Order: sequence, then structure tokens, then C-alpha cells
Amino acid sequence: MIAIGQPGAPPRIQLRCSLDKASKYLAEGEVALEVAGVGDYLIAADGQSIGLRPVLLEEQRERLWSRVKLLRARAEGAGCATPAGIVQTDAASMSRIAAAALDASIAQAAGQLYSVSWTMADNTSVALDAAGMIAIGAAVSQHMTDCHVRSQTLRSQIEAADLSSISAIDIEAGWPA
Repeated sequence: MIAIGQPGAPPRIQLRCSLDKASKYLAEGEVALEVAGVGDYLIAADGQSIGLRPVLLEEQRERLWSRVKLLRARAEGAGCATPAGIVQTDAASMSRIAAAALDASIAQAAGQLYSVSWTMADNTSVALDAAGMIAIGAAVSQHMTDCHVRSQTLRSQIEAADLSSISAIDIEAGWPA
């Protein structure tokens, strides 16, 4: 495999051919160097060697933060424990929980009775009064807050990290269950 490009820059092209055949693809000022295979290379400034392009700290931060956002979304939607049992926390379920908790709060504030049969994550039904529905809403709200706090803690660690410490950040651990 041959990489062709300007010294001090990534190769413009990588070809499967010999150095002799690659010479016809050289533009002015370019060099042709052998590489082990397709990769993200950088030609040395003197044009005499080639190596893997170093991954910049900012790129590592962006990649890690993107992964954290995916993990946050997964944790947010994974369901959460409440005093009545585990509930679903996908977007539609959270909307229903918020609406029901609001209804329960309004009924409670007005001194009215409130009762609902709520379907839990395991498809069982639980009879809830106003306090029970409000407690579910509060638990889901706390779950979302905990997911946000974990992601922001990781974001702070990522932003504070340098090249030698960024790979030590464990983004998989510490998410709310």
C-alpha cells in the first residue's frame, strides 16, 4: 500500500500498488511512501517517513462526550424504581407519568379523591392514590436529574482531562439504575 501526499500533511490518496507505479500519481511537491494498510496517516514534515496521525485531544473529547450522551439517553430510557415498583421511562411513558402526577397534584390541592390503576414496567397494575402517583412522578424526575448529573460530571472530567488522563475516564460506570 502506498500513501501519496505533501510533507507535513495527511496523504491525499492511498493506493494498492508498487512505489514505481505510484510515481505516475505524484503531483508537484508530493512524496510516495509505503504504509502497512489503509489508515489515518500523517506524512512527516521532511517527507521521509509516515506514521499514524495523532488523535487530537479535542477530537478525543468530542468522541467521548458523544458516547456519554448515548449512555445518558440509554440510562434515561431504561426505567426506574419508584415506591410502587419499576416504571418505564421512555418519552411517551414519562409524558404520561408527568400528566398523571399533575392531575394527582391538582386533585390533592383541591381536596378531591384521586385514584388511578397504573401499569408498571412488568405489565402489572398498581392502584395509586394522589400521593402514590405524585411519588412516581417525583421518582422519575429524580431519575432524570441523576442521569443529567452523571453526564455533567463526566463532561467536567472530559473537559479537564489531558492526553495522558482522558483514556482513564470510565464513562460506563455510575449511571442510575
